[in-house]
Amino acid sequence: MFGNKGKKKTSEEVKENKMETPNISKISVLHELSEFKTEVDKRLGAIENYVKETLTRLTQLQQENDIFKQYIAKKENIQPTPKITMQQDSVNEVQEVPKPTINEKDIIDDEKSTAIELNIEKPKSIYLPSPFDYNKFSVEDASNTKKNDSLYRIKLDDNSGQTGEIQILEDADFEKALNSPGQFLEPVCDYENLYINTVKRIENSKNNKGKVKREGDDWIVTERILIKFI
Repeated sequence: MFGNKGKKKTSEEVKENKMETPNISKISVLHELSEFKTEVDKRLGAIENYVKETLTRLTQLQQENDIFKQYIAKKENIQPTPKITMQQDSVNEVQEVPKPTINEKDIIDDEKSTAIELNIEKPKSIYLPSPFDYNKFSVEDASNTKKNDSLYRIKLDDNSGQTGEIQILEDADFEKALNSPGQFLEPVCDYENLYINTVKRIENSKNNKGKVKREGDDWIVTERILIKFI
């Protein structure tokens, strides 16, 4: 009898253990699934960020590739501009006033014929914004003083004021020019180095020999500006 009671008790304990085991296993599985889902979400987030960064970089590389192709194409197609020899205008030449023929009675000792020269001060430099066409600036856009949108400066020749040296303003605001180089730079500039989207400012190359000549309502670039990206 004692043996049977012992076996019966053992059976009940086994039965109770069997009833408790599924509940414990279910909680453990749910906990593991929750941790697995959290880990999966983290990895998916990391993969998504990597894909976005990769696409952004591919877009940047495509833009740089397009700009490089344009740069090469312009280098291959641009022919050297023939040098233009300018004759100096004798603007300041003063013609001698002819002496009148007078009789000895009309001679006045203190009277002398005087040639009067009017000295009108001319601007030494003018400032320009973006070009409106290939190798062309508009005279209407020129200013005797530097403005917020000024990007180029012409140092006028002393004699005629119709020709001069042109260079980029190194202290200008280059935000628009660097965002749209095809509009602000490429029509009148050649690049000494390659343009990339990390460029912060622009300087004139040491070999820059930019020249301009006024023709009617336009300033014509006869020798293009050589710039360097920094």
